Amino acid sequence: MESSIPTRKPQPNGGIKKVMNSESIANRAQSLKRIALKWIASIDFWIIGLAVLFRYFRQTQPKSHISLMIFAVTLILITGKIATHRRTYYLTLRQRPLAMIASVALVVAYAFPLHQLDLALGLLLLLACYDIGIALFITYFGAISLAAFTCNLILYKFGIIRDQIIFTRNLPGKAPRIQAGLGLGHPNFIICALLPILALCLCIHNRIGKLVLFFVTTAYVLITYKMGQSRTSLITYVLFVVLILFQVLLPIKQGSRKAKILSCFTAVAPWLLLSLSLFVALILHDSRSLNLILSRRPYSWYFAIKRGILFYGISNKNKATYEHGSIDNLYMHLLSSEGILITLIVLAMISFLAIIAAKKGRFEVCLIILMFLAYGFTERHAFEYGFSILAPILFAPICFPSFLNVTSEMKTSHESAHVESDKARSV
Repeated sequence: MESSIPTRKPQPNGGIKKVMNSESIANRAQSLKRIALKWIASIDFWIIGLAVLFRYFRQTQPKSHISLMIFAVTLILITGKIATHRRTYYLTLRQRPLAMIASVALVVAYAFPLHQLDLALGLLLLLACYDIGIALFITYFGAISLAAFTCNLILYKFGIIRDQIIFTRNLPGKAPRIQAGLGLGHPNFIICALLPILALCLCIHNRIGKLVLFFVTTAYVLITYKMGQSRTSLITYVLFVVLILFQVLLPIKQGSRKAKILSCFTAVAPWLLLSLSLFVALILHDSRSLNLILSRRPYSWYFAIKRGILFYGISNKNKATYEHGSIDNLYMHLLSSEGILITLIVLAMISFLAIIAAKKGRFEVCLIILMFLAYGFTERHAFEYGFSILAPILFAPICFPSFLNVTSEMKTSHESAHVESDKARSV
């Protein structure tokens, strides 16, 4: 007679699930590794990386020729890419020759009054990287900027990079505070360096990745605000938080009412901010409290208008102002240094970019535009080469509309990895 000893039944599914989970994790790790290697092998990655590196050396080492050498290497890479893909470039440019001619004419007209090359270099960067699409372009730009800013912060803390000029902030009834510029030339340049990272955070679709990068940027903003005491950084970051909350809590679908509202608001935003700047300059420039809050900016805006706004170009009195300083407002800067014609064209291009981006479902681009426009209310560096994403994408709807269509390779790879893992689980 056999003894009936109770035995525990094996659970076959548990072991299989563990194996599948480990395989899924391994597949995702391999996928991320392939993406990283593809990035490093991509010439676009290096072109964008050199653009960012050029700006950091230009700011931290203004007397060095390293930045010019970096720019020379960038031009060599861009020339090499165009030479190896000359047929593709020929066919692409052949589709919109008038648009490219008009864009070149605009950047020449923009550069002539004060020798500003921001739009010219932005167009050059777009010409070099138009085929990778806006999602991957912002991903490269943001990731490289994050690495560059981290290195710059570490080098500054160890004293390898130092401030060329010491800035102090004087508050009534309080002792003067030293404002650190992290070696970038001015405390307000700190947020300018962080803008591509904030733009990357707006573009990430994965919520965990977005959350991690959000906390990283928050930490950087708080650390740098404690060091630099830049109210421009704080105001821009607060707006960024509002945009992130809007993006997460109120997701927008293409063709929806919210999409139309966002498109219209973004298209109107540059004109609203121009009107607000003019109102403050002409009506509120004598306000003591407003000048205290905005560090006498309204007063300088008023004098920029008083010195003369031309239809095109810059008056001699305003040119003398730029020899010793600047006008800290993008809209007043455009009016005073470029004239009414160029200002209207540039703002119209921003509005057109917002409309086309929303039509193609790129709502994150609308949010990035709003962030740069709000930054432009108190600073004029919204088109700065190496810091600005806005300058390159400004020409996209006119010269390279497909730039706004291409899906990010990073996103596509993640989606394919998820599909593979889902198939593995269903086996």
